[in-house]
Amino acid sequence: MLMLRGPVKVDFLFLDRPNPPASPWRVSAETLAAVDAHFWDWILWLESKRRAGRDDLVAGQLDIMHEHLLAPLGSERPPETVAAALARYLDLREEPSALEREVRPVLEA
Repeated sequence: MLMLRGPVKVDFLFLDRPNPPASPWRVSAETLAAVDAHFWDWILWLESKRRAGRDDLVAGQLDIMHEHLLAPLGSERPPETVAAALARYLDLREEPSALEREVRPVLEA
């Protein structure tokens, strides 16, 4: 996965190679940039599903987001909405990233 300005997401899919589910993030100074990229990719995707009325999918993904990304950062409970996931992440991280500045206007539109 690659996030570019705009924001534009590029996924590299290798259909002949299975992609097993990933483990929850291990948060460290070395992984913070990757965690940030993963969050902004995921929240943008979730918001697109919310806008499309896919509430069932969003609810399940918010639980997975909590387990894999927000809980390792220190969140105690899963968010109930995309907006709550965004607010929780913003509370847990230290400072805005360049990717945040690209994605947040799309989320707020």
